[in-house]
Amino acid sequence: MAYQKHNFIDGAILFARQLNEMENGISNNDNQNAVNTQNINIQKERIDGIIALPSGSTTGDAELADIRIGANGRTYPTAGDAVRGQYNELNGEVEPLVVEVETAKTDIAKLGNNMEEAPKMQIGALRTDTTNKMALYVYLRNRLISDVFRVKVGDEIKMIDADYQYRVMVFDDNMQFLNLFGWNDINSPYGFGRERNIRIVVKRKDDADVSEDVTFDDLFESTVDFTRPVTQLAKKNEILEEAIAENCAWSWWSYPQIIKHPWRDGVCFGYVNSAGKAGVAHANWTTKQTNRTELLTLDIDDHCGMAIFQNPYNNRFYAFGVKHGNDDLVHIFMSDSRSNYDDFREGYTVKFPGTTTYAQIFWDSIKNRMLLITRVNVNDWYGCYSTTENGRAGEWGTPFKIIGSTMQYYCMTRPVTDDADLLRLTMYSNPNLNSTDTRIRMGFLRMSTGEIFQADAKTKLGDTSTGVEYNKFDIIVDIPNYSATGKTRQRLLDVAITAKGTKMICFARFSNYSDGKYYVYADGNEYEISTSGEAFYRPSIYLGGMIFDPRDSRFVYLSRRNEYKVDVIERWAINPAALVETLEYDNHNQTAASGYQYRAVRPIVDSTGTFISYQVGRSNVTSFTEYNYDAVVKRVSE
Repeated sequence: MAYQKHNFIDGAILFARQLNEMENGISNNDNQNAVNTQNINIQKERIDGIIALPSGSTTGDAELADIRIGANGRTYPTAGDAVRGQYNELNGEVEPLVVEVETAKTDIAKLGNNMEEAPKMQIGALRTDTTNKMALYVYLRNRLISDVFRVKVGDEIKMIDADYQYRVMVFDDNMQFLNLFGWNDINSPYGFGRERNIRIVVKRKDDADVSEDVTFDDLFESTVDFTRPVTQLAKKNEILEEAIAENCAWSWWSYPQIIKHPWRDGVCFGYVNSAGKAGVAHANWTTKQTNRTELLTLDIDDHCGMAIFQNPYNNRFYAFGVKHGNDDLVHIFMSDSRSNYDDFREGYTVKFPGTTTYAQIFWDSIKNRMLLITRVNVNDWYGCYSTTENGRAGEWGTPFKIIGSTMQYYCMTRPVTDDADLLRLTMYSNPNLNSTDTRIRMGFLRMSTGEIFQADAKTKLGDTSTGVEYNKFDIIVDIPNYSATGKTRQRLLDVAITAKGTKMICFARFSNYSDGKYYVYADGNEYEISTSGEAFYRPSIYLGGMIFDPRDSRFVYLSRRNEYKVDVIERWAINPAALVETLEYDNHNQTAASGYQYRAVRPIVDSTGTFISYQVGRSNVTSFTEYNYDAVVKRVSE
């Protein structure tokens, strides 16, 4: 009883037909037996009436006697009574049937022309099957379902009746079923981070029948227009769904990695290619072209992917390139003109007191200057301010320590939404080394004063005159039964940009390169999202990656290797964990050369949530210098 044309009226009519066919099939033999028995009885009555005529009766007498036997087997007093009686009986059955048909036609017309009436048709439990994606079972009792409606970015559905629950079904632009989410109630409003097509299914919490008088206006406060089903909306203009920039790779530790142009319809991101040449790639959605601007040669290492930053003072783009611990410099390139990421001026460098790796750049809006953060000598994290708004060559100050460590240490620095002067520091050690600490810690840096705070953003630990040792910061994500030499380790993947009091972290937990699981930490709670599948680089257990959706941190994008050895890029809800959509199913031929795998990994999203990019290609599972990825860029909202 499955159907694929998800039209509300058509579906109900189709179900009625299918139900009728099913019932007819089940009772076909019984019905046929009843008809046969009735026909035999009628014929017997007719024969008995003729046999009972007195001797000497004519053929006409026999015909009159036969007429007195009705089609229903009843014997009438006269032939005239038989004709008149059967007509009246037939008319009595036809008139109500005509009324019923006309009523049904009126109801369907109402549903078609006024979709506020659509939810009053009660539809029940929705189930999936592997062939047709969705089957519809109608109980006409205890469910209420809407037509398919289009929701916009920022739309929200909030239930206002405590006796009811609702769930959301999602369809693609071809009205093919994609997903069905769990039940929500008045305590769980549902927000939409992208345009999509949805149905809403409603039931009572006690599973009692839903009253025919209940409408969606009684149950919800919503910005969704329930009077305009998607079947009445004009088809959207086609846009470029995907762009490919060849031979581009990056890591998670440079920031920002990807930027949407402020008014052009396009996006740019830093990269390093398989020969160690680094620069800025960009995809222009208007011209449907991608391009790369090569700036310098670094190391053959995907951790040398450049950071890309737009200075809010002069609107110029800056690209920051760093080798992987092979010199003490950060290379800086400034775009040739305002808001232009196609052409860059000749670069210059900032020198640090040790070998450098990674670049993270922020804007100090109190003193109108750039802050550059990098790792020094593998263990420590340093910062350096520009001495002017523009940060040209020679316009950078003296580097200073932020975090000190005795082991190879990593830090993700992110702004917060409620204090422009404060940066969140989230840190841990490299999970490929025994005797290192992969418990995830947190602190804060106030840019204008150099003060460094505990994870509560209140308790001062020190300042940038000396920095603060890593073990002074609070542990936010611990490891169960932690031991410095234990097998269970963690990998820090992303930190949500939220208010300073809200802590949200994407991380993975594993004991080897193939048993990893993705988790989200959210203010004291850990939510298991999914398995990660096999690491694409085994010594450091580099898993495919997971990042927050910047439009709504209740969702994440992730890369995982499934049970078929295929990488998928997916969007998941966090609580409860549920797959929302699949953006990539990278079904490459898996017969790569020995030691190599084809992978789709490391998703990154611009701060507006408009574009997502990820790496697709091959790499050596035991060598970080042998890789060849293309960058896939997709628009995920408008």
